[in-house]
Amino acid sequence: MISTVYSREFVEYDLRHFLRFVASPRRFNVAVTRAKALLVIIGDPLVLSLDRLWRQLLNYIHQNGGWAGKGISWDPEEVVNEAGGYDVAIREVVEQDMSQFTRQMELMPPAGLDDEDVDVNIDRPWNRDDE
Repeated sequence: MISTVYSREFVEYDLRHFLRFVASPRRFNVAVTRAKALLVIIGDPLVLSLDRLWRQLLNYIHQNGGWAGKGISWDPEEVVNEAGGYDVAIREVVEQDMSQFTRQMELMPPAGLDDEDVDVNIDRPWNRDDE
């Protein structure tokens, strides 16, 4: 059994940290070739499919009737691009989402501050009072 469970809510984090581990060809090979009779993979197929090796394996499993659980969002009959690049579209969506979120946060007034505290996060020169 291989557990690759991470949350889709943190796709950008997964792309930076999780896939660095999962996308290692040696670790991938060791993980999927150790099983003697049955291999169960638990994880988010969207995240796993961002790596070309995992996508190839997931396609093979799907094509040969071994798939159970959440459906996939791509065509398993399509030849996997050896150059990868499946994460590019996801990264663009995440960057757009984060930009929109940042703009919304910038427009929100800080909660619990009085009128005189509104500029509390503005950088000011350091003044030291020696008295």
